[in-house]
Amino acid sequence: MAVTAPSRARLFAFNVGFGDCFLLRFEYPGGPDRHVLIDFGSTRAPPAPAGVKTPIEERVAAEIEKLCGGRLDVVIATHRHKDHISGFATKANGKGAGDVIAGLKPRMVLQPWTEDPRAPTDADAAARREELEGMSAVAASVERYAIGRQLEGGKRLAGVLSFLGEDNIKNKSAVENLIAMGNAAQFGAHYLKAGDRVSVARALPGVRLHVLGPPTPKQWKSVSNQARDVDGQYWLRKAATSNRVGAAGTTKPLFPGHVKPLPNSANWIAQRARQAEEESVYAIVRTLDKAMNNTSLVLMFEVGGKKLLFPGDAQWENWSYALSQPDIAASLKDVDLYKVGHHGSRNATPIALWDSFTARGPKTKRGRMKSIMSTLEGVHGHGDDGTEVPRESLTSALKRHTDYHTTEGVNDPYVECVLEL
Repeated sequence: MAVTAPSRARLFAFNVGFGDCFLLRFEYPGGPDRHVLIDFGSTRAPPAPAGVKTPIEERVAAEIEKLCGGRLDVVIATHRHKDHISGFATKANGKGAGDVIAGLKPRMVLQPWTEDPRAPTDADAAARREELEGMSAVAASVERYAIGRQLEGGKRLAGVLSFLGEDNIKNKSAVENLIAMGNAAQFGAHYLKAGDRVSVARALPGVRLHVLGPPTPKQWKSVSNQARDVDGQYWLRKAATSNRVGAAGTTKPLFPGHVKPLPNSANWIAQRARQAEEESVYAIVRTLDKAMNNTSLVLMFEVGGKKLLFPGDAQWENWSYALSQPDIAASLKDVDLYKVGHHGSRNATPIALWDSFTARGPKTKRGRMKSIMSTLEGVHGHGDDGTEVPRESLTSALKRHTDYHTTEGVNDPYVECVLEL
């Protein structure tokens, strides 16, 4: 009799720098193994081995092809951010990382409802999709704004704006390839919202999938509103924007031969005006970034009595819907493996969620919870105002209370985490 349930789950977290790329293997007694690719992107690659010039995405695509034996069962793109989907982009010569993934002929493709190429019938949903499209266009202009510009906030602010602008652009090639793979998939493309029921049994026998997010605006109005802070849920409160962008600096006039210098008594006005402009741009791009994060799929695999939680980059507005549903909140308590949200940021692992995990505990705890994070220090946020990614207080808690795995500081192509089922 054929075995219809896996006996082990093996998770490969690829060292893509600042980004996410996970290959989840379900191992079946007697085979064949089944494979799920969850996100594939990077915005800041780790140092390449000496003499290697091949882009990180192409190197990782080759590893994925080898590990899955030339066939993917499910592809999941949690949301549109570049650091989650850049690896799905194709090249005109047919040799891009996305071409390799498409060649693995995934049998099922899952994305959030916001990526559905068909126009949604719900007016609120249609407005939200249109808003996100506009945000991507704004992000491209923000990236251009920061390049080569001497800002009052200095190089640090320019780096932040450039990173956030780049991460939020549309990533057209990757988006189109994901749609094409979904159209060609044996078991179809599925664009999911919180509460949707989608069976993965034909692709992954013995595995159940629960869709916990994202909600639509009709389900949860607050998903369209980006909270600055939420009492008791973030790992550290955010300091004032001025702490990041208030550093002194100078800018050059556009036509220096035709501009007279301001009198000393008026210099402060010009400087404050430039600072105000920069702070406005920063506030806009942070809102764009959070809005896109809150379109993330929040998925939980349930198999062999174990639960594996993959929340993409979901932040509070997305999480709050799931945590407000008593049945969902109860189901999250006994998670066995947690893919840490948003590379370890301070607001993607709500304190309410963390406190509810019953399997966290000391090393002596039987069945101790496993956690895994893909991240790269020094790319996003700053330690002096508690916004660094990964957040030190969160990583410390993960190290103390879970069997913790991370790509940070790893020289190998990937790290592994094994869960017996």
